Amino acid sequence: MKSLQAKAISDQNYEVAAIIRDVLKEKDSHEQESKNAEFKEELNTAKEEDREQNEKQIANLKQQLMS
Repeated sequence: MKSLQAKAISDQNYEVAAIIRDVLKEKDSHEQESKNAEFKEELNTAKEEDREQNEKQIANLKQQLMS
């Protein structure tokens, strides 16, 4: 796609080059949104695992205190 943009620029077809640039920006934006969504999901999973681990530790400490 970038080679098409370079060709359009070399042919002085700046309108086509601008359209290609906009399409590439939109594609990059969608890819970044996808990466962000994956990262958020991984982060939420890690938070949930940490919460579960903390709950287990609290339960163990309570049990030790009751003994």
